[in-house]
Amino acid sequence: MSLRKDGAAPEPGALPIAPEYMERFISDAHVIVAEGYARLDPTTLAAKEEPDISGLIVRNSRAWLDEPDSPEWTRSYFVTEEKFEDESSLEGMRRPRIDVHVESNAKRPRPRFVFEAKRLYRSDSVAKYLGEDGLGALCDGTYARSAGAAGMLAYVQRGNVDESAEQVGQKMARERTVHGLCPDGAVWAEMVLDARLGTTRRSRHAPSGRAPIDIYHSFLKCCA
Repeated sequence: MSLRKDGAAPEPGALPIAPEYMERFISDAHVIVAEGYARLDPTTLAAKEEPDISGLIVRNSRAWLDEPDSPEWTRSYFVTEEKFEDESSLEGMRRPRIDVHVESNAKRPRPRFVFEAKRLYRSDSVAKYLGEDGLGALCDGTYARSAGAAGMLAYVQRGNVDESAEQVGQKMARERTVHGLCPDGAVWAEMVLDARLGTTRRSRHAPSGRAPIDIYHSFLKCCA
């Protein structure tokens, strides 16, 4: 179920997209991912590669969007996997591909929200999650260059979800400058966008070379 209480799709409006609409859109994007994830058995995901897990989430999310009894607001939404980044300076097959892409046709310009996904399954996984192919690709504009918000999906294949989140948060706190974080204070705020995703953490980044961006981190149990 969407967190939007009225259950209706937003009406098209004047540009630019209003912040309150984007808040709903970001929430709905997480609901769509949660629907896909909730249809999976986490115990079957421990040995799967990241593209396989992302593909299963997207496949099940699309199935939910196509169901006759899905909420009316879902009519305007699309979700795809492995989508080429439109804003890349590269061409053709050399363009980077984002793992999960949610889009709505309810407004112009079309709101888009992307998720980059990484597995947390071995000792160096946190570094990769925060590295140039993970969070770093969102902060440096490789993905979502003109967006003010994006998501990270952590597939936790070993250990505890909250402990994994804590490890990521601690490393971010030690590397604030690298990630464009404020020099002091908490590295992120905690919230629940959908209970099936557990606690989502939002970090705010102001890296050089791109506009500030909010990153929503969801840590998903993918093991027994």
